[in-house]
Amino acid sequence: MNTVRIWTYILLSVTFIFTPFTEAEARLDPRSESIEKALLQQLNPIIMKSLRGIYHEKYSQFNCEQILSINERFTLNNHKDKAMPVDAIHGGQYFEIWVDICRPDGDHVHMLLKNDGSDDYYLDTYKILDS
Repeated sequence: MNTVRIWTYILLSVTFIFTPFTEAEARLDPRSESIEKALLQQLNPIIMKSLRGIYHEKYSQFNCEQILSINERFTLNNHKDKAMPVDAIHGGQYFEIWVDICRPDGDHVHMLLKNDGSDDYYLDTYKILDS
């Protein structure tokens, strides 16, 4: 074997070993899939309320839902002599969850749901991605 081929194999092996799990591989884990379904079931009322507000519909519909990311956040006591602009108590923990909703017309709605300041989640922002 020549040197180029050996280095290519080494590089591919190292890349394969240190590559993080992809979304497809994560979907193979039944436990994480069950946890995602349970969380989405708990978030369903705020998702439906948010869709009704965004689209001004009495009955909102969607075809699929998926959690894109979950970020754990902490508030700080002071940030350069200013309090952080969140509603949670200083030193508190809260979560930001990005959810992808598929609409029947093919659009996707990305919603950022937060629970800073209370136990309930609320819609912080959203993006509508046209099909």
